Amino acid sequence: MRKKKRAARKSAQNSDKINKNSSGENLTLKPGGAEEKAAEGVNPPAPIGETKTAEKESSQIAQTDEADTAVTSAQQADKAAAEKAADKAAAEKAAAEKAAEKAAEKAAAAAEKRARKEAKERKKAINALRLSDGKARKLLNMVEIGLAFHDLVKNDDGKIVDYRVREVNPAFETIMALSADDATGNAASSIYGTRGRAPFLKDIVESMETGESRSFEGTVRSIKGRLRFSVQPMDKNLFALLIEDASQDAKARRRQAFLETRVKNLGSEHKETAATLDDARAEAKAMQQQIKALQGDLEASSKETSQLAATLQREAEKTQRLEATVKAAVAVRDELKKATNDLSNALGVKG
Repeated sequence: MRKKKRAARKSAQNSDKINKNSSGENLTLKPGGAEEKAAEGVNPPAPIGETKTAEKESSQIAQTDEADTAVTSAQQADKAAAEKAADKAAAEKAAAEKAAEKAAEKAAAAAEKRARKEAKERKKAINALRLSDGKARKLLNMVEIGLAFHDLVKNDDGKIVDYRVREVNPAFETIMALSADDATGNAASSIYGTRGRAPFLKDIVESMETGESRSFEGTVRSIKGRLRFSVQPMDKNLFALLIEDASQDAKARRRQAFLETRVKNLGSEHKETAATLDDARAEAKAMQQQIKALQGDLEASSKETSQLAATLQREAEKTQRLEATVKAAVAVRDELKKATNDLSNALGVKG
């Protein structure tokens, strides 16, 4: 289209020049000259000056067309590059978000599984401490020696100041003249001792600190006779207290020895359960560390997402700069066109 316009413009200019010459302005006919050839219907060759001007004008028009083509190509290339970079950044962002979400779901599932396992182990340990074993409970209910399980009570400084009844057998109720309901859950200072003090606290503390059994005799508030007590540590905060009448014969003492052995075995079983609980706690701690590491990965993914966003921002700024460059090129092109038109007009007036 541009070539046709240039050809038409050039033809019109040549026709104007020929018409001016044909009208007789500043024209002197010479025999055999160009005028005679024109009169005969033969187009004479254009003057040398006019040919150079036309060639210069054609060159300027070609340069303008090349500038237009370069600007258009640059616009298209920049736009395609910006769109491609934006698509790539968006895809990377979506992939990072998907990976982070998947990692979080995996960590949550693993944590929930560990929590269920730990809860199960804890329940198992509690059941063991409550003597859920039917054979052990049947044995303790049959013996004539009183048996009571106690938990240590400590103050804010960690000092042992009392002990609390957790569970008792029927013989305990008979010997101590206390029902299980009255004893269970109460502090020794309130049911055994006088003046608000827990009896035998020094012996019990020494036994718990050494981990060895300790026996002694004494009295409690609920009965008048003397009793023989044996302390058997089971855990750092749990011990069994065996109680019998001090006047019992050797046979009763043998039964006590048997029961002490049985209680000691129960203590060993409890220690194994406690070890299992410690392992479960260690696993839970390791899981917490894994979760913390995953959180670090999530933070890293978030940082990468921020970096991608910054890259997109830079690409957008680059696109804006390219658009500004294109606008400047268009302005230059317009100025070049204007200059070309001015030159053409000037040449036309001059001619």
